[in-house]
Amino acid sequence: MGFLMADLKNSSPAAHVPAPQNRPSIAGASGKSPLRFFTPVLFSVLLLAAYQARGLFRPPPPGAGHYLHRLRQLAKTVPHNFGPWRGRDVPLPRAAVSLLRPNVDMCRQFTNIKTGQHVTLMIIDCSDTRHLAGHYPPNCYPGNGWKLLSGHPKNWTIKGVTITGEQYAFHRGSFETATHISVADFFIMPNGRFLRTMKQFIRDSGSFRDRFFGAAQVELVLPGDTLPADRVKLFHEIVGKNWKLINAIRHGVKP
Repeated sequence: MGFLMADLKNSSPAAHVPAPQNRPSIAGASGKSPLRFFTPVLFSVLLLAAYQARGLFRPPPPGAGHYLHRLRQLAKTVPHNFGPWRGRDVPLPRAAVSLLRPNVDMCRQFTNIKTGQHVTLMIIDCSDTRHLAGHYPPNCYPGNGWKLLSGHPKNWTIKGVTITGEQYAFHRGSFETATHISVADFFIMPNGRFLRTMKQFIRDSGSFRDRFFGAAQVELVLPGDTLPADRVKLFHEIVGKNWKLINAIRHGVKP
């Protein structure tokens, strides 16, 4: 105990405080803090992020809601039956509905009661252009087992209006049980434009004003052995019967 008390008496607080050490300064050799060089960069990054995020909090432009409501009402008036064609609605897969969040989701299979021929028409209108990004035949069909054979630009004319799109050919199955289909595809923008490819769609759908008016995609699926002249005839016959809806989609905003 005596030795312990002697040690406590002989020790002073100063003896236990480590000697001060030289610590590096953030000021550097010049005496100026390097943080001052990062401040303008950080401010610019924050300003850019705020500019990009401003669209998340903006309300949709005036007229967008009325336009989208009108399209939904028009879609209800498109006839299922006309001439020798009888149509029945085919529900979209839940995964597609969840991804697209469509304003109009019309997928209709038509049967010609005279010839027995089957064709399928799909019109998908989305209330936000971002929801439609990535949805087009070369991306979607291979995910369902179809192999893309070819694709080339194609123009059609209905009521004096030229529609620019793409004509695709796909096949599925083995040599003995192969199935071939032909797909006519095009995008409709609310400013009146028709687009051929997803690359064009992504390039032209970035406008904040137009984004909330959405966009649409149309596909006409035919048997792969349909002759070219018959493909054109069927396009005019089936797509033309839906022209009132298609024409309304392309008149959402002024170019």
